Amino acid sequence: MQALTAVTELINRWWAYVEFCLEAALTAPVCRPFWTWSVIALLGLGAVTCVAIAWRYLSWRHQHKVAQRAYEQRMSVADEATMQAARWNADKAYQSDVPPEEIERRIREAVEQRRREAGGEPRG
Repeated sequence: MQALTAVTELINRWWAYVEFCLEAALTAPVCRPFWTWSVIALLGLGAVTCVAIAWRYLSWRHQHKVAQRAYEQRMSVADEATMQAARWNADKAYQSDVPPEEIERRIREAVEQRRREAGGEPRG
């Protein structure tokens, strides 16, 4: 209980000192430490605020630059030759260099092999 009383008394004394300095002239020698620390605290608070604003601005600017770069990449189009090579052509889709007889032979071999694997006898 004594510690609480001591703390309360200290706070009351500081409050009286602050009130006196706020009412007294700025040039009062007894209030010079109060005004010095008040100015230091306000300048420090202003500096921290400026740093926080600058940090947020630079962060926003970086995010904007990254988003802009991503947008430009999404909007970029390849040259005409690349686009033609990537385009699907239905006419060429089913063309083959292999003759039809070879395709038939491969299909028959694959069907016969599956029947052998399944245990059935080949027809023929």
